[in-house]
Amino acid sequence: MKLIPVPLIILVISLQGCVTTDQIQTIHNGQFNARQIAALSSWQLSGKLGLRSPQKASSANLQWHQQREEYELRLSGPFGAGIATVKGNGRHIKVQQGDKTYTGVSEMLGLQTIGVPIPVDAMSWWVRGLPSPNCEAAVNMIATAEGTPIGFKQAGWQLSFSQFQRTDQYLLPRKVSGRLGNLSFKLVISDWRFPNN
Repeated sequence: MKLIPVPLIILVISLQGCVTTDQIQTIHNGQFNARQIAALSSWQLSGKLGLRSPQKASSANLQWHQQREEYELRLSGPFGAGIATVKGNGRHIKVQQGDKTYTGVSEMLGLQTIGVPIPVDAMSWWVRGLPSPNCEAAVNMIATAEGTPIGFKQAGWQLSFSQFQRTDQYLLPRKVSGRLGNLSFKLVISDWRFPNN
């Protein structure tokens, strides 16, 4: 069975959380309701995640379950060739891949495995089109006239949102891309669900 590269797993874990309340308020207008989206405490998404570095490119199918600050991610390789489960809460993570288990603080694991200290909480906000309140303020925020985010920079990452989809009462990203130097990721979200909201 082919295993998913640990750097891809750690990127997914670490890329969770960085917008201040003022930033969230500035996005709140038009169809994109940032306050409503920021208030989501329970959600699930399915999609495909790609990671590219100068050395290689990897991809995996992603199932993400978020319940407040607790999360569980399930990554599977192309055609089910490898499965990894990631559980964490923004402070500590546990990665189970085959018979191997990795535990620790995601910033340290990210630094050791891919050489980049990625914010722990940022991605859980970024996938919703929002900067994280747990990092320094986002800069270069660009939005459409209706208030839908186009991009911003936070924690060194340049984020861009190329497509949105309406799910229930929420307008949420379908494509999220990020770049930090020569490292990049792209997440294409096929499905959003809100089981307890």
